[in-house]
Amino acid sequence: MEFLQRQELLLTPTQMDKILNANILIIGLGGVGGAVAHMLVRAGVSNLTIMDFDKVAESNINRQFVAFYSTIGEYKVNVLKKQLLDINPNLNLISLCEKFDCNNKIDLTRYTMIIDCIDDIKAKQYLIYKCNQLNLNLLSSMGAGNRYLGNPEFKVVDIFKTENDALAKILRKYCKDNGIKKLQVVYTSNFAMKKTPVGSISYYPVAMACTIVSYVINEIVKE
Repeated sequence: MEFLQRQELLLTPTQMDKILNANILIIGLGGVGGAVAHMLVRAGVSNLTIMDFDKVAESNINRQFVAFYSTIGEYKVNVLKKQLLDINPNLNLISLCEKFDCNNKIDLTRYTMIIDCIDDIKAKQYLIYKCNQLNLNLLSSMGAGNRYLGNPEFKVVDIFKTENDALAKILRKYCKDNGIKKLQVVYTSNFAMKKTPVGSISYYPVAMACTIVSYVINEIVKE
């Protein structure tokens, strides 16, 4: 594909084939998930499933790739589908306008990597449980909100090595209580304010998304 010419200067044909043949699932298409989808498709991922049940709200505009005044009230999956097919018209894209929970019939085992950008804790816990049960490749996002200070410093670590993250604290306990011994997460230990509802700024979710995509692509192409 011509739009990948600059990337082909960096990677071998074998590595490019691995990216083109990977099959990725992203659940949650907000500030993090929407940016992840854009970057994965621009990196050549050609088999992608996106899932979200929510509609675009005006309050999303400050940080979400799907959010414009022209898209308020539209389902996020529908907006993102249109954007992604405009990047790669040949993209093999499945868009699911539904909430992830125990009632979903989606076959998680068909994916090379599952990316969790879910906000709802119960849904997040269920996905973690199922992926652990099936021994699947899951990368789970922690908190990006209530932060604006300094440079966003995200990294991929095991859940039991996280600190200064309220969501990670809840999930550490969940994993411990359910015998889940490892879980790859992307998180930052940067200071988080205590605000309800959660405050957000444009660059923190995108910085998390960059870390996710970097990790996923490097995992796909490694020998």
